[in-house]
Amino acid sequence: MHQVSLDYGALFDLVDMGVFVVEPETARLLDANACALAMTRCTMDELRNLPLEHFLTSEPGYSVADAVTWVRKAASEGRQKLRWQGRDLQGGIYWVDVVLQAVTTGTQTVILALCRNATHDRAQEQSLFEAEARYRAIVEAFDGLIYICSGDYQVEYMNQHFIDRTGRSAIGELCYRALHGRDTICPWCVNDRVQAGETVRWEVKSPLDNRWYYIVNTPLRHADGRISKQALIIDVTDRRQAEEQRRALEQKMRETQRFESLGHLAGGVAHDFNNLLLVMLGQMDLVLNSLPADSALRENLQEGINAAQHASGLCRQMLTYAGKNVFKPQVIDLNVHVRDVESLLRLSVSRQAELVLDLSSDSARMSGDPSQLQQVIMNLVINASESLEGRTGRIVVRTGSGRFTPDELACRWLHQPPAVGDYAWLEVSDTGIGIPEEHFPHLFDPFFSTKFTGRGLGLAAVLGIVRGHQGSIQ
Repeated sequence: MHQVSLDYGALFDLVDMGVFVVEPETARLLDANACALAMTRCTMDELRNLPLEHFLTSEPGYSVADAVTWVRKAASEGRQKLRWQGRDLQGGIYWVDVVLQAVTTGTQTVILALCRNATHDRAQEQSLFEAEARYRAIVEAFDGLIYICSGDYQVEYMNQHFIDRTGRSAIGELCYRALHGRDTICPWCVNDRVQAGETVRWEVKSPLDNRWYYIVNTPLRHADGRISKQALIIDVTDRRQAEEQRRALEQKMRETQRFESLGHLAGGVAHDFNNLLLVMLGQMDLVLNSLPADSALRENLQEGINAAQHASGLCRQMLTYAGKNVFKPQVIDLNVHVRDVESLLRLSVSRQAELVLDLSSDSARMSGDPSQLQQVIMNLVINASESLEGRTGRIVVRTGSGRFTPDELACRWLHQPPAVGDYAWLEVSDTGIGIPEEHFPHLFDPFFSTKFTGRGLGLAAVLGIVRGHQGSIQ
């Protein structure tokens, strides 16, 4: 057998990490290999003779006292592992992963400090720490809800806003049960698409609070290959309501502008046509007065005059719709006015209709044009009668007075609702077939009718009169 002689000094220098020999009581550096000298950028003499402070930083936890504590701990308790910050003689800072091990040679015990350069690892760890800190700051500052769940629907994370909303941390629970109160997977869940790597954006109405939420679901990839779903959730209920209100307001503006355009058109046509009718009536009256009493032409001429007068009446209704009729207001009691036209109303409705007057016991005084108000009452009651379509039914005319709010006075057919205040009101209801929803936008259009051609000025005139009286209609 051959005896092999080992040169431990040569092996000491061949080790690819810094090795320091340290005195166990004072942590004084006794020896070092070439790698350790390169790490500290010093010579062996400098290492042995310079105070320990030259190789340490002043950062808390890395002082001479801290070094002595670690060395003594290794001597008394055995091997120690730590991350240490050092300084070379040129002032450069470096990080090392250190293993401290007590070694006895003969009667002397020293501490071997095995140091692996960890400066790059430390930089990566610091970068990762800062990135995580930034992410956490963003998450916690996000004015919405954030949660992360696994592929099997287990909640892995909730931000504080979500915890506040649910009243507890639901980490470890099934997401559909903890967040939506369901016993089965949500039918709108997109977890399978996220697991496939897709980012999904959508809006959903939560069954818990009936509010709308905008959700961005993104895949969150783990180092072991797993994918979790990260959901960023924003409450958009107020935004949706604002959009709906804006669309409703735009629709109302369009309808109002259309009514105003129709009013200008109807008023212009009616005014010019009425002037022509006046000339025609005047000429026919002259011819009629010049004919002998027994002339056969008198009857034909009188029919022409009657037709022209009827056409003139239609022109007046068109002018009423356009708000161009002469308005003669006076203080009247709406209850008394309805009573005055009761007999005329009963003659106007069908025989199968029961007309009921439910008038207020209090006075319903208002300022208005009696003849125009009569036209409103007549038109509404006749419309109610026609809605019965010959069947037995009931028509109720109600009156009253009171103070109305802006919401109660709002009208889709008026551009500007009347001012808040005290108003007298008239209501006509019937048990007829009602008005189809699709007819509402055209309800007050001149000549719009579901009956037959030549009708359709009644409600148009009602709207014009209500507008002229600075009222509202529902």
